[in-house]
Amino acid sequence: MRRYARQGNYLAVKGFSLMELMVVVSIVGILSAVSLPSFSRWIQDAKTRTTAEALQNGIRLAQVEALKNGAPVQFFLTSDNNPTLNSTPSASGTNWGIQVLSTTIPNSAVTFVQGASLGDNNDGVVMTTTKPTIIFNSIGRLVTFNASGQLIGSSNATYSLSNPTLTNARQLNVVVSSTGSVRMCDPSKARATSADGC
Repeated sequence: MRRYARQGNYLAVKGFSLMELMVVVSIVGILSAVSLPSFSRWIQDAKTRTTAEALQNGIRLAQVEALKNGAPVQFFLTSDNNPTLNSTPSASGTNWGIQVLSTTIPNSAVTFVQGASLGDNNDGVVMTTTKPTIIFNSIGRLVTFNASGQLIGSSNATYSLSNPTLTNARQLNVVVSSTGSVRMCDPSKARATSADGC
C-alpha cells in the first residue's frame, strides 16, 4: 500500500510497489533453490561429525576411567536404550556404555560407570566397526583378553561413520590405536599431507 506524505508543494511516495515486491520474492526464491541442496548436505555432514565426536568423547571417558581406577575399563556399543552393567554389546549399537572390569574374574564387569546415546539427531548416520567392545588397561592403552582372561595383545579399533543415503557423503573414522591414541580422521585425506587425514 502506498502512503503519501506532503513535503513542501509535492507529495512524496512512501513504501514500495507490487512490482518491487515481486522482484524481491523472485530473487529470494532463486537463491533458496540454488543453496538448498548444499545446505541439506551440510546438515547431514554435521550430523555425521556430531555422532563421531560423541563416540570419540565416550571412548576418551573410558580411557580416563581406566587411568583413574587403575583397572581395566571396557567401552562398548549397545542397542539397549539405557545401557547398564553387562548390557549386550552390538556392532550396530547407537548407544554406548563404560564399565570397570574385575581384575580377578576374567571378563567380568564389576562397576557400571556411565552410558549415553551417540546422538538424538543422527538420522541417516551409519556406523560400522569390527570391535563393538574395547578395553583400556590401567595406563590407558588398548588391550585384548581371551575368554580365560589372558592378555593376547591388541590392535587398532576403527569406527567408520557416514550417511549412505547421500551421494559423496563425508565419511569420518574414529581410530583408537593400541598405544591409547584416540583421534577422528577423514579417510579421503592422507595423513601425511593433511592433519585430519587417516
